[in-house]
Amino acid sequence: MAGSSAPREPFYRNLSRTFQQISYDEFVQRVRRHRPSELLPAIAAAAIEMRDRELWMRSRVLVPWALGLAAKEAIVSGNEHRPGGVTRKDIVQICEAVAKIRDPLGTSADTGSVASFMTRVSHEQFPFQMSPFEEIARTQALYVDALAAAPTKRLTPALLSSALGSDPTDFAGVGFLLAVGAQLNSGYFDLRWLEQPNFVEICEVLPAELIRAVFKLEFATTAQAVRERVGRVRPPGDLKRHEFNPLRSRPFVEMSDGRHLAPQPAYAFHKLEPNAVYYAVAPRLGPDFTNDLGITFETYIARQLDQLDDVAVVPEIEYEDGRRSVDWFLVFGEVVVFVEAKITRLTESARLGTSTLGQDLDRTIGEAFEQIGRSLGLVQAAHPAFSAIPSDRPHVGLVITLEPYWMANSLQTRSLMTKPPPDIPTLVASSRELEQWIADHPTGGGQVLHEIAIDAERRTWNLGLALPPRPGDRAKNRLLQRAWDRLPWRDALEDRNLSSKDAGV
Repeated sequence: MAGSSAPREPFYRNLSRTFQQISYDEFVQRVRRHRPSELLPAIAAAAIEMRDRELWMRSRVLVPWALGLAAKEAIVSGNEHRPGGVTRKDIVQICEAVAKIRDPLGTSADTGSVASFMTRVSHEQFPFQMSPFEEIARTQALYVDALAAAPTKRLTPALLSSALGSDPTDFAGVGFLLAVGAQLNSGYFDLRWLEQPNFVEICEVLPAELIRAVFKLEFATTAQAVRERVGRVRPPGDLKRHEFNPLRSRPFVEMSDGRHLAPQPAYAFHKLEPNAVYYAVAPRLGPDFTNDLGITFETYIARQLDQLDDVAVVPEIEYEDGRRSVDWFLVFGEVVVFVEAKITRLTESARLGTSTLGQDLDRTIGEAFEQIGRSLGLVQAAHPAFSAIPSDRPHVGLVITLEPYWMANSLQTRSLMTKPPPDIPTLVASSRELEQWIADHPTGGGQVLHEIAIDAERRTWNLGLALPPRPGDRAKNRLLQRAWDRLPWRDALEDRNLSSKDAGV
């Protein structure tokens, strides 16, 4: 779990079997052959069996996103009036059907561009390629450590805890317990287990009342709720494959016997990521939360940058009429990096690769490009407020996003934007990739970034892929490691028996 690696390129080959393409409705019909009460546990069993990334990457069939999609559609479209029985062959055939669903690549002016296709596929696949360590630890480092130090206007740790149902650290502890418990129990988690002797020590750290409250508020759902969420606004035709899956926000669905099943337990781990926390509490806290989260994210990035050993970090500069520069200038001996942080997100429509994708990119990344360009112009014009920023060495732009913008450096994605990049090489990187860069290169990172930015090929990759390889495992980000070490399962949950075996349940 604690390993770190950059997401690999999507399985284009697996998604482009044009000689066997089927419609989304045909995929649904394949799912509908089975009773949901039998298909969902079978999907969970396959997801647990194939939870190791190397296994499903070798399989290229029993992949986690296909299993998650099958689970969603079993709930939305399935019914119990079907012949009984689900075999492994059935699960394989259903996942093969997912790979055959046709895509509008090259066939539609609205959704058929290469950039649209890449956006859909990367948001479908890449989240399953990220190790949980960084994501869970970042939630703590952002919503606990950075928030405590951020000059927010309204958001406080107490307010966030109230909206989330617990403080973020306990929330992570409960979520980790639920996810691991599901993996050890065929996808199930039964709240009655909390009364078992093997949970006594766990409940001394995470009280049973807390576990029940967080589970019901954030992790549990019903089949009816899933159907209602999907049925609100569905994209047309085969794009339904990429619509939001409600199991990502509430992974445990109540079964007919009263137990709760996570058909894709990986979604329970995804619930502990910063973006999942954002989507959980944003509707309850309103627009002020988003504004204050921006301030908190800037505080978090500043704490990350403080780990660099050979750089002068110059914070944003206020100049004429209260205007402000980029968030930071990183002054290395060989290069100056203009850094702008953004928490804005792509809309669901943009994630589908529709015509709104370019507009969303302009609204988010494009605004960062403009800020870098303005700051660059002031440095080049020798504006007195920017006298601390050298103009005698190469300049590089770096846009840091809280949520990954997969493929944002590719030529195809940049071609959708009307706002051009600044007149210097400029990279877009997620917070995860920034953390990796800092962990791998606390010294000499400026030169590494500059070499990537001026390389015609590598600058079009995700930064995590473009970073030079290190011998052995990736280095750990110290800030994330400290956050991880404070989580409540360190002593009470690891290596514990979370099974219902021999408990009479």
